[in-house]
Amino acid sequence: MFKSLLAGLLLALLLLPVGGAAGLRAQSDSAAIAARLVDYERVTRAMDIDSVLNFIDPKLFELVPRDMMRAQFEQTLFDTNMVMSFDAFTVDQISPSITHDAVDYALVDYRGAMSMTMASAEYREPDFFGMMSGMIAAQFGADKVAIDTVAYRLDIQTDKSLVAIRRPGDPDWYFIEYQEGQRELMGAIVPEEAWRKLKPE
Repeated sequence: MFKSLLAGLLLALLLLPVGGAAGLRAQSDSAAIAARLVDYERVTRAMDIDSVLNFIDPKLFELVPRDMMRAQFEQTLFDTNMVMSFDAFTVDQISPSITHDAVDYALVDYRGAMSMTMASAEYREPDFFGMMSGMIAAQFGADKVAIDTVAYRLDIQTDKSLVAIRRPGDPDWYFIEYQEGQRELMGAIVPEEAWRKLKPE
C-alpha cells in the first residue's frame, strides 16, 4: 500500500538551459515533459485517480493490471482512517533525453513533501502508529520523516526520480518512479542499455 503512494506524486518544473544543436531537441523534450508534469501535478492534487493513471507508462500495466493499481491508489488516497495531503513539489533537473530502440527516456529529479494524518482511533493506537511510522521511515529514510505524536501526523520530505518515457506512435511522455530496489520490475520497462545511458556509472 505504502509503495503505491509514490506512484501518484507529482511535480512542477524548473528547466535547465541546454545549448548546441543537439540541445535543441533536449530542450524541446524538456519543455514537453515539463508541460506533462504540470498536468500530472494538477490531477494528482485533485486525487483524480483515473487521470493520474493516464500519465503512467502503459507498459507498467502489462506487469501490474491497471484495475489493480487503481484499487491500490483508491485504498491509499481515500482511506477514511487517514488524511493525506501533497504540498509543493519542485523539479530540480530534467536530464537530456536519450533514445534506445526507438523509445525516448529522460530522468526527472524532484523534491517534495506530503503529510499523512491518522484520523481514526484505530490508526492512532500506539502500536499501529508506531508500525506505520517505522514503515514510512524505512521507505523514505528516517531523516526525511518528522513524526508528530500529538497530532498523529507524519510529515515526509521526498528526494526522488521519475523516468519519463515516450514510445513510438505516441507523442506524449509518461512516467514511472525510479526505484533502485526494484530493478527487475524496472528492467522490464526500461532496458539495461537505456539505464546505462540515463545513469552512466
